[in-house]
Amino acid sequence: VHKSWDAFFRNVDSGMSPGIAFERPGTHITRIGGMVETDQKVIRDHLKVQALIRAYQITGHNIADLDPLSINDADLDSKMPDELNLDKTGFTDKDMSRSFLLP
Repeated sequence: VHKSWDAFFRNVDSGMSPGIAFERPGTHITRIGGMVETDQKVIRDHLKVQALIRAYQITGHNIADLDPLSINDADLDSKMPDELNLDKTGFTDKDMSRSFLLP
C-alpha cells in the first residue's frame, strides 16, 4: 500500500475529515488544524508584503531624496522609518527573489 494511505489514515485518526485528510502522493508536508503548514507560511509572507507596501504608501516619502541637488539646504529628516526596514519584516535576501500575487 502506498505511503499516502498511511498519511491519510493518520490524518483521519487525528480528527480531520476525510476530504481534508487526503494528501497527494509525493506530498511530504504536515497539516496543522486542517491547514497545510506551507500554506500558513505563504499567507504570513503575503501579509508581510502587503504591510510593507502599505508602509511605503504611508511613510515612503520620508526616505525620498526631495532635494537631490541640495539647493535649498532643507532640514529634512533622513532617518529610515522602522516599518520600511526590511530587517524588521522578517524577510531574508533569499525572499527578495520571490514573487507574490497581489490584488
